[in-house]
Amino acid sequence: MIDLSHWNLTIPVDAEIIQTEDLQTYASPWFIRNADGSITFFAPSSGDGIKSTKNSTYPRSELRETLPNGDDDEANWSLDSAPVHQLSATLTVDSLPASGKAIIGQFHGESNHPPFKLQVARLAGSADTFKINVQHRPKLNGKELRPSFSRPFKLGEEFSYDVQVTSTGKLSVTIDDETVSGQFDIRSYKNDKWYAKAGIYSQEMVSGKGAGRATFYAIDMTHGDKAGDRPEQSRRELQR
Repeated sequence: MIDLSHWNLTIPVDAEIIQTEDLQTYASPWFIRNADGSITFFAPSSGDGIKSTKNSTYPRSELRETLPNGDDDEANWSLDSAPVHQLSATLTVDSLPASGKAIIGQFHGESNHPPFKLQVARLAGSADTFKINVQHRPKLNGKELRPSFSRPFKLGEEFSYDVQVTSTGKLSVTIDDETVSGQFDIRSYKNDKWYAKAGIYSQEMVSGKGAGRATFYAIDMTHGDKAGDRPEQSRRELQR
């Protein structure tokens, strides 16, 4: 089972936040609990009550990191608060909106320009194939870089991602056996507080067409002295 004890959830209807305590038993068309223990996140671009959050124009069904003790208080951490901060997940991207783009994991800071986003983007001329981009800003509010993984992925194809950022600002994002790296300017981000997010954050404006949909089999966010296990271990536990 996915541990939801240190997350809250924003759903696309009224951009409502489901707090940590309520999330433990929550289910809806936007947050579907499947029989195998996986969770499907669904963010349609239009429909009754579909709204974006403040400072955004896109709908989302997305987890937001909270404190690990199960309280509803939001988690906000600095790069130097632990040697390694790690977000890992195993998932399938099931559908994309008309724009062909969505965010499936991110580290957000205090500004409107997140330091890191993991974006899926449909390949031109293809209905079911996408690439994965590592969008990151080496400096606070600076230019965004967008290196991509070399191989394409299919809708419905299961994969795992592992994102690590160290206290020295080193970023590494691994999918399968490929790693894309980057470097944050720790002086620029010294006073910035970060938090993790995961789910489906559709990149199609509200009132647009289509929907983002992704099914997660494992999600984990840790802060510690070293990198943890890759999410395949959690996936194997789920299948037993």
